[in-house]
Amino acid sequence: WKSLTLKDICDIRGGKRIPKGEHLLDFDTGYPYITISDMECGTISTKTIKFVPQRVIPKIKKYTISIDDIYFSVAGTLGLVGTIPLELNNANLTENADKLTNIRCNRNFLLHILNSDIIQSQVEYCKTNNAQPKIAIAQLCKFSLNMPLMQEEQQAIADILSAADKEIDLLEQELAQQEQKKKSLMQLLLTGIVRV
Repeated sequence: WKSLTLKDICDIRGGKRIPKGEHLLDFDTGYPYITISDMECGTISTKTIKFVPQRVIPKIKKYTISIDDIYFSVAGTLGLVGTIPLELNNANLTENADKLTNIRCNRNFLLHILNSDIIQSQVEYCKTNNAQPKIAIAQLCKFSLNMPLMQEEQQAIADILSAADKEIDLLEQELAQQEQKKKSLMQLLLTGIVRV
């Protein structure tokens, strides 16, 4: 295991806001724009995705994110981490998020570390206390972590943690179903529709 910084294992690049006076569009221009509100459950929701007007693309065309990158929110809601779906490959990225690119370790392992208390506690420590909290790229680059150097060990750890996440998701779904059953039963019993 070795103590490293995020800068040691990936490059970090910022997103870009659309120019002042321009507005995102509700119809598909071929240029989706990912905002913080689109980031959920470690991926991007396409339900409310907005699009960049074609005339604006030349000004922000360098600020895209690919399916090989990881996003990290750095303004407003801090520390949201995830990947983007294939249909959003090379979408434009908000200025309120950075992308971790040229990742030089197991990407799934890195995703687990970024979501862990190891990194999330550093988010809390480094954030500004403005009305909208922020983390500068320079701060994010310095975030420290310990990790095994062998990709095989990184993969094995990521596999175990992914399996645990799947089990948790299944249990949460089952719990939600049981709670719904209880609500239905309470409705029947407490209104006298079903008598004991």
